[in-house]
Amino acid sequence: AVETQLAEQEHLIKTVVQSHRQTIQGLKRLSEDATTSETSQTSRAHLPATSQTCLMPQADGDVDDEVGDSESPLSKDNGAAEEAALVKMQEGFNGDEVLLDNWRRCSGLHTVDKWVLNYHKHPAGWGALLMIQGIPEVTARLRNKVENFAIYSALFLSVSIGLLTDPPSALTVNDAANQWTSDWWEIHLRRRIYFYSFGIGTASHMLSILLAMAFCNALNETARDSDVFRMFARGKGFYATVRTQTSFFVGCIADILAIMAALTLYITWVEVLAGCTVLAAVTWFLLRKTKQQLFKNGSIVQYWREELGGMPDADDPYDLQVPADCFRRRAAASGALSKISEASPGVPDAKPQRRGGRRDGNQRGVARTSVAAIF
Repeated sequence: AVETQLAEQEHLIKTVVQSHRQTIQGLKRLSEDATTSETSQTSRAHLPATSQTCLMPQADGDVDDEVGDSESPLSKDNGAAEEAALVKMQEGFNGDEVLLDNWRRCSGLHTVDKWVLNYHKHPAGWGALLMIQGIPEVTARLRNKVENFAIYSALFLSVSIGLLTDPPSALTVNDAANQWTSDWWEIHLRRRIYFYSFGIGTASHMLSILLAMAFCNALNETARDSDVFRMFARGKGFYATVRTQTSFFVGCIADILAIMAALTLYITWVEVLAGCTVLAAVTWFLLRKTKQQLFKNGSIVQYWREELGGMPDADDPYDLQVPADCFRRRAAASGALSKISEASPGVPDAKPQRRGGRRDGNQRGVARTSVAAIF
């Protein structure tokens, strides 16, 4: 079955390539015909007046008859030919779109096929998700993930930078406590916890923003599907998203420690520690319970992959044979698509030419230049 599908794919590719060649040849013929017509018109325009007078009929009736007899059938034939050429050109453009889409999805996949097909050894599920959901869907999810961390990091930064550069006056006032006493140690310990924690939080949130920007910028420069796979295979794209997430949480914890240190100006250390411990415990319990219910029933890692702690249903094993077969066929088609550049004929560059003063000649020249620019 796989060999049959590969043969069908090769037949489709050959058909598209043949259509591409015919389109280019048709454009060449149109360009040559238009050039020949313009040359003849220019030559006739430069004939001596006596020659033109001899060639012109003497009577108005004869002129009308000759024009009616000669130009009308030719104009009809030319209109039909141009219409057929435009239809054929449009078909060629459609074939090029199909060819380009297939090339974008298949080119270079043979360089990452070993990593992709070894999906049981991936550190997470993003490589498998790229096979299952496709490049556009998964990259949109990843952008949304890292951009969310960057946005919320910026919100924390807007507060922490202000508190770091303009702290409460009670933290910076010089107390009259004797040096090396317990009160003196408490004052200096509070200050350092406050400033160091906000400094760490600011750096961590800035790192989260920069990592998210780097990931999105690298993703923006990928040209083919294989380049996205390679970002995760060799570029460790999964760890880039994890570092963005970790930096955000480290910054949050550091900011909370700084706030706790500032609270000791108004209440005792025991009250601060006890109150923050209770709040953190309740928050963590509710978050962990809700998060586990979501991930253990839908995540490709925490539900489906047993080797990473997942617990799938007995009749739902982690088997990606169908998407893996589809990926194999696309990787096999990569070699066939790479031959198109060798088989495609070269298209000469459009060169400006001298045109007569007729309006229709100018219009044909503009149309020819536009078609050449498209190719």
